Amino acid sequence: MALPERIPIARWVYEQLRRLSGWKDNKRNGRASVKTLRESWFKLQAMLEGYESANSFELDL
Repeated sequence: MALPERIPIARWVYEQLRRLSGWKDNKRNGRASVKTLRESWFKLQAMLEGYESANSFELDL
């Protein structure tokens, strides 16, 4: 997934977070729950921590 050219708006961030959690829109209301967004946020944080950790090991070599 490519980064947007302009600064993302809140709607874009919301859509990406719900995609990260595997949100399916089973109720067909178009809204992700707070629980889904929270899980996505923690998953994103873990991914970023892993990225930072991998970069720090690379610099130590």
